[in-house]
Amino acid sequence: MSEQKLKCYVSHASEFLSEPWTMLILREFMIFGGTRRFEQLYSTLGISRNVLTKRLKRLQELDLIKKAPIFQDSRRMSYKLRRKAWELAPVMLALHVWAERWSGEDYESEIDFQDIYHNKPLSKAAVRDYKGKELNPDEVKVVPKTDNASNYLEKHRTITAALRDKQNAA
Repeated sequence: MSEQKLKCYVSHASEFLSEPWTMLILREFMIFGGTRRFEQLYSTLGISRNVLTKRLKRLQELDLIKKAPIFQDSRRMSYKLRRKAWELAPVMLALHVWAERWSGEDYESEIDFQDIYHNKPLSKAAVRDYKGKELNPDEVKVVPKTDNASNYLEKHRTITAALRDKQNAA
């Protein structure tokens, strides 16, 4: 019997974000204001030219970055972060905060992120309800949108989760 798979956007996004170097390339764009040249990426990342070329091409195909002349009629090109990629910034910042908290005392990040208007750290990412209250894992429910999702959730639900759901319904 084949294993039932659940289609969700986390698995969809991880298909391209988990490619080696992709997250670090996007980080470089986010650190340096959204624009980088090939040579800048190459020298800061220490990545091979052919891998960098492939990743940049893939990011262009996904419409996450665009290639443009440095200035009008220039043969030299730069890559610019598109809005679609910039909207990954909360994910990147959440990873940064999570790693900062849980990486251990022997590791300390050399950078932090602040807004340019107040020179204050950005707010920390959290799962919040519609009023802004921070939620714990047991305060979030998953709502299936398809029969496949309903079947998947029912098949893989733990007894504790089923009991909790029954108690919450009462």
